[in-house]
Amino acid sequence: MGFEIYDGRFETYGWHIEQWYKRVEAVREYCAYPTAAEEHGFTRDGLADAEEQIVADREGREKPAPNAASGADEETIYLGEVLLSIAGGRWAWGDREPVVVPDEVLGLPAIAPHRLINYAVQTGSGHEFASVAASWQQQAATYRASHQGWEPVRYGMADAGNNPRLNEWLERRRADFPAWAEAAGGGTRVWDFSIESVDRLQDIFLGLFHTRDEMRENADGPFIADAMWYLGEVQVRHAGASWNWQPEPVGEPGSEDYPFVMTPEEDADEDEYADSFGPDVEVPFSQLASLLTGEPGALLRDKLLSA
Repeated sequence: MGFEIYDGRFETYGWHIEQWYKRVEAVREYCAYPTAAEEHGFTRDGLADAEEQIVADREGREKPAPNAASGADEETIYLGEVLLSIAGGRWAWGDREPVVVPDEVLGLPAIAPHRLINYAVQTGSGHEFASVAASWQQQAATYRASHQGWEPVRYGMADAGNNPRLNEWLERRRADFPAWAEAAGGGTRVWDFSIESVDRLQDIFLGLFHTRDEMRENADGPFIADAMWYLGEVQVRHAGASWNWQPEPVGEPGSEDYPFVMTPEEDADEDEYADSFGPDVEVPFSQLASLLTGEPGALLRDKLLSA
């Protein structure tokens, strides 16, 4: 594989990927460019023609660097959807770019389609798309041969706001809350999800933890997990936020991966991918941890999401 694969972090949830999926579905419904999409659909059969057309259309322009993060949506979506038809998986959002993540059972790397497109334009070989597709096809065929019944499935956007991982965590926290409130002092009468109660939470927290490592080691323990939930719930009730958590763990084993709260989304008036139009997001674990490294005297209540 001649071009650099995508090896950065990516998200399968959130505002950016949701907007991208809307664009993908619109293009899938009526994709006129490249013309191979009209003639062959989102299949391997049109890859050679598509690459030829894209390269020809860009002749005379300054050729992009092989891994430049640019490229028309239609080209990116066409190539990505063809790859997903071969290896299954889903779209994700990487470092300001859409990424195709194949079915994890195949062990294939994620690819940013417009990087492959730019590489094809740079080399002008005419077979870059087909080369990647062939390697994915071979890997899929090898896996299918030893796993009867497996077929590539193209998934939609992962729902970070409603999935078993998040829902089970929330159910446990709600069930534990009365006992946690009693242990923290005062019971549910004191722990009433008011902004004022966050000051009490801060005092107790700072008396128990001194480093972020201590927090990580006790993230599933009797205090931190429920304190995270309580702090998040205050923001849910006062800022109209909602709980979210990726359906599956992300990052390397041992890396921080905690539920987060997010404000309602706002409509983008101009650039639908601009960061400024995304919702506000806070991770209660990080909000608590910031007290250990921030300015002395900082208040946890000042770190809360606002309506």
